[in-house]
Amino acid sequence: MPKRNLILFDDKAWAGLRPLTWLRPVAEIRVGLLTMAERWEMLLTGQASCVTQDYLAEEYPLALARDNFFINASLLPTHD
Repeated sequence: MPKRNLILFDDKAWAGLRPLTWLRPVAEIRVGLLTMAERWEMLLTGQASCVTQDYLAEEYPLALARDNFFINASLLPTHD
């Protein structure tokens, strides 16, 4: 089974998580051992990229594919 293309996007929660998000998108915040992106990748068997603030986009480029799954990066992934 091919890996899913996961697009993790920042919403208005990005501003509420400052100063943690000044230098990284929400998907790159660590919660325990893993980042939010790593958690989504493990749960959905995919490869993640981010839609974030313009000034962070060069460091965290967006990777689009034919089929994309858009996920709010501030949601904590669980099996439920």
